[in-house]
Amino acid sequence: MIKLVCHFRAKPGMSFEDFRDYYENRHVPLIRRLLPPMADYRRSYVLKDGSFAPGHVETATPGPDFDVVTECWFEDQAAYDAMLARTQDAEIGGEIARDEANFMDRDVMLMYLVDERRT
Repeated sequence: MIKLVCHFRAKPGMSFEDFRDYYENRHVPLIRRLLPPMADYRRSYVLKDGSFAPGHVETATPGPDFDVVTECWFEDQAAYDAMLARTQDAEIGGEIARDEANFMDRDVMLMYLVDERRT
């Protein structure tokens, strides 16, 4: 299985609540419509209430500089390649990029593949 991890931040001036609402109610349905099905598609929103305080790490920061971690699982390389091909299509990729600009700070997007291990 292939896993794509993304860190996204709300565009400047947008509240966290509006960011989350837009992502869940507008962007997720768009992605589901335009891209091939994923094995799993999760969004984990960062809680920024200041309650995170690990006692064993004095230098820990109170939170990351992003608002959500998005994880996309693909059954195999062919499924991942199919998603990439769709995003590289000018019409489909353009529609996704225009929608992202409505709620994401696209200048600080971070995306990478991981080799996930479980014990």
